[in-house]
Formats: sequence, C-alpha cells, structure tokens
Amino acid sequence: MIMSQNWSVIKSEIATFRDYVKKLPPAAEAKASFCYLLTKDEIDRLLALKGAGTSLDGVRIYLGGETIEGHLVPTVHVVACEKDGHQYNDYNVPESMPHVAMAAETGIVPLTDATATSGSTADLKPCPTFCSGTNILTS
Repeated sequence: MIMSQNWSVIKSEIATFRDYVKKLPPAAEAKASFCYLLTKDEIDRLLALKGAGTSLDGVRIYLGGETIEGHLVPTVHVVACEKDGHQYNDYNVPESMPHVAMAAETGIVPLTDATATSGSTADLKPCPTFCSGTNILTS
C-alpha cells in the first residue's frame, strides 16, 4: 500500500480506476466500488476480537476480485492481525476451509455471502453508497 500525500498521483490513479469501471459491462460496473469506508468503531471491533481487554496489533488489507461477465471487479477484505515478534499474523483465520460437518464441532462457520462480513473480517462500507463529499479525489 502506498501511503502518499502526492495528491496528483493519487488523483491520477483513482481516475484511471474510475475510467476502467466506466468501460465494464453494466452488471460489473454496478457491482464495482470506488472506495471503502472503515470506521473507527469497526477498527476498534477488529482490534478487540481477542477479548479480555487485550488489543490486537493491526489490520491487514487483502485485495481480491470477482469476475462478472468476464471482467475483474476488485474487492477489499480487512482482517485483524496479532504481532508475533517481527511478524504480524492474521487473527482467527483458519489454516484451511472448514467442512460443514466441522462447523458444529468447532464453531467455525464456512464463509458464505451471509457470513462474509461477520467475525474476524471488517464490515466495510463501499462507495457507492457510502461516498465522501466532493473533493479532488471524488470529482
């Protein structure tokens, strides 16, 4: 992730993505988000997942994608992390996908559309519809 304040570069890269989205088929364009809001409350919830007043150490942002009508529509997934020495490990993410039969025994539910934003992942608010007011990045 680039943590830059070179607004002309940021504006250019965002404009490039918006131009890409405008060229997608209607179903893919409708599914695309231009940005995601991650509220302080959601960050605090993620960092508090360990419980007992112990805070986790960070969040990791995964970039994903969904193919719609043969076109890639990017997605974002945010997972809490725990520091182990110099390494940050994803917190409470299984090493393999649990089978449905295991879910009742372990309490780990296989991710589906209904559970994708619960538990260890963040509830992101996409734009549209959670968009900012007008500024150089949204115009």
